[in-house]
Amino acid sequence: MNLITIFEMINKSTNVIGKWLFSIAGGILAIFEPIQAFIFVCGLAIIGDLYTSIKLGMRVSKQHPDKASGKIQSSKIRNSMTTLLIVLFALYFAWQVDVSILCDSALYATKVTAGIFCFSQIWSMLENESSFSNKKWAKILQKIMIDK
Repeated sequence: MNLITIFEMINKSTNVIGKWLFSIAGGILAIFEPIQAFIFVCGLAIIGDLYTSIKLGMRVSKQHPDKASGKIQSSKIRNSMTTLLIVLFALYFAWQVDVSILCDSALYATKVTAGIFCFSQIWSMLENESSFSNKKWAKILQKIMIDK
């Protein structure tokens, strides 16, 4: 075997591996296609919560440098990615309930699941924005929400 034959074998095997990987990725994307709009909206809610959480950390670090660093932490991003995976599978499960058990094309379980999740994320965003804030609307929100 010469060097050119080895390179040809490597090229053929990477083509086969690439085809398999893209086939698997396409299959996974096809599974979640019916709920992509819900995933997008819930993903935006997660990003919004992460953003307000980072802003809260910066506000806390200005007022109390010993309590927070004010920098983006990998644990916050990891928690957001974990939340995204949980929501992804919860939405898929709700969609399966709609299609397989309820046999309804209106997607009620999926809408309720996405709505509950988005409500909890918006609540968290409001908590983040009202914490360590002296604004009037923040003081009103602090009466009914926790101060992080």
